[in-house]
Amino acid sequence: MLIIFILGGYIGVATLWIFHHYLSMGGEQSITIAYTVVFTSIIILEKMNVFNFRSLRAPISVIGLFSNPWVIGAWLLTVGLQIETVYVPVLQQALHTVPLVWSDWGLIFLIAAPVFLVTEIYKIIRWQQYKSITLTTETSKK
Repeated sequence: MLIIFILGGYIGVATLWIFHHYLSMGGEQSITIAYTVVFTSIIILEKMNVFNFRSLRAPISVIGLFSNPWVIGAWLLTVGLQIETVYVPVLQQALHTVPLVWSDWGLIFLIAAPVFLVTEIYKIIRWQQYKSITLTTETSKK
């Protein structure tokens, strides 16, 4: 529950920050760009979070990144659909989005990376502790 609370808080704060960041840039289309970046950020943040909950305890190095091809396929599909909402004109009109530039995508992934990385570091530390306890318990039984 704690990790869900922390991740949810981070996602909320990151989304608010990125919206404020783009609004503060000013300009004619700042609100539309801010909406598009926030919309895309929420999707990418959540897609990064998908990999956190494939296992609650074991890090990705233990379970394997490609051990569930359905998750990889779903991830690629949903990110691909998000890209379409940003660049396909009919979807831009329907969803009120504008095209993003590379720097926008870079900032989005920079903000999204900690959602996965911090959780993985936590899992690695806990996994090492678990292995240490298991090894100690097995040794003491002999």
